[in-house]
This record gives sequence, C-alpha cells and structure tokens, in this order.
Amino acid sequence: MRGRENTAIASYLDWWSAAGFIDPVQDEPCGWLQPAAPANDVMPSPSVSLSPQTVQRTASQTDSAVALAPALPKEDLPQDLAAFDAWLSSHPTLPGALWSPRRIMPSGPAGAPIMVIADMPDPEDLIAGHLLSGDVGALFDAMLTAIGFGRADLRLCSIALTRPAGGRWDEASAAALREIMLHHIMVARPQRLLLLGQMTCRLLTGEDVPADGMGLRNINHYGVTTAVTAIHHPRLLLHRQALKRGAWTALKSLREPA
Repeated sequence: MRGRENTAIASYLDWWSAAGFIDPVQDEPCGWLQPAAPANDVMPSPSVSLSPQTVQRTASQTDSAVALAPALPKEDLPQDLAAFDAWLSSHPTLPGALWSPRRIMPSGPAGAPIMVIADMPDPEDLIAGHLLSGDVGALFDAMLTAIGFGRADLRLCSIALTRPAGGRWDEASAAALREIMLHHIMVARPQRLLLLGQMTCRLLTGEDVPADGMGLRNINHYGVTTAVTAIHHPRLLLHRQALKRGAWTALKSLREPA
C-alpha cells in the first residue's frame, strides 16, 4: 500500500510540473508586489517584510544546500568510466549524499548505443537496489523490447543517486548534479541519450519534454555533441495513457542507426 501511495504522490507532482507549476510557496506572508531583488542577492530585499525567524531559516537552508552541493571542478573527476563509477559509489560529499541512505548506482557499458538518464530513484528502487523497478520497470522493459533493446545493452543511470524528500532537488544541488552528469556522459561515450522525465529534460536541455515525441535535441558536453531524445518518465506514463503516443513516437526514432 505504501508503494501505491508514493506512486500516486509522484504522479500528482509530475502532473503539476508538466502543467508548468514548478515553484514552491511559503507559509509566511511576503510582499508580492514589491520590486524583485537583484539576481545576485542571496537574502531577500529589505523592502520585503519577513520575520527574523524566516530570515534565519532561509540563511540556514542556503548554507546547508551549498554545503551538500560543493563545486566539483571537471579536472577533479575521474576520466574513465570504471573509476568514475567507483567515485560515485564512495564520494562522501556527493550532492544529495544525505537524502537517502542508499545510492542506486549506474549500470551498463561504455560506448552503449543508448544512455538512459532518469531524474532519481523511486522509493521502490531504493528497496530493490536498482533503477526502474516494479510496475514502472515492467513498462520500461516492455518499451525497450519494442525497439529491440534490453537493459544489458544500455547505460542506465539517474542524475541523483539518492532520493530527496518529496522527490524534488534544490537549486544548488541541481547545478552540481548537472555538471556531474555532463561529465558522466563524456566518460560513458554513448551514441545517443534517452532522457526520462520532465525534471531530467529541463535540467540537461533547458526545455520541456516535447508533447509530440518529435523533439530531438543535442547536448554539447565539453566539445562532444550527443543526440538526445526525451520522453515522460514511465512512472507518469503508467497513469497518463494519453502521453504514451508521444513517447512511442520518440522511441521509434531510436530503432534507427545513430
């Protein structure tokens, strides 16, 4: 029953995310009509009336986010896939390291025909120990079979190896996770990328998952360009049948040689 509740909550949040409602709100009143603070200001503008408790909590949350998502220069990351996987499994300050006790590691070879990138593990994945488990995984496997692939053929990973509360990452962690994933793509050297979910697509391309399934993009990572296909995450496709048509259109393009 718990798994069904988590799936329902995730589906609900993804529905609002797909509709464009992605920004959180706060319980305390604030000056909505006041001019916006400059982009480089961390704290709210003095013209916005916030309680001392709110200001203190905002500063604490900002400091915590930065502490959990330190800058990770490209030259500090391992330059081959095996070493990079080992780094992901053991690095003590990996962004999101404290979100959940278990890291769900990538799988699959370098140079794979397709690298599948999800946003984060689902609660069921944390129990199963691998990505895309349960009913979501059954749908994903059926989708792969339909285009002539199996999991063993692909590189399968998620942007976050752990799962934050509520299934949403903070901005500071997202920026660091994006840089790590771009490096991951570089050392994995896939022929194509398949992005699963709106959060994944927005973070890596700055765009939404195309409604018609025909939005083929490219990601340029450190001078290497890789073709990208994006579909909604299978966890959402399970509950929104109307989205499957666009996903199938996109997946069919992956049957052709790169």
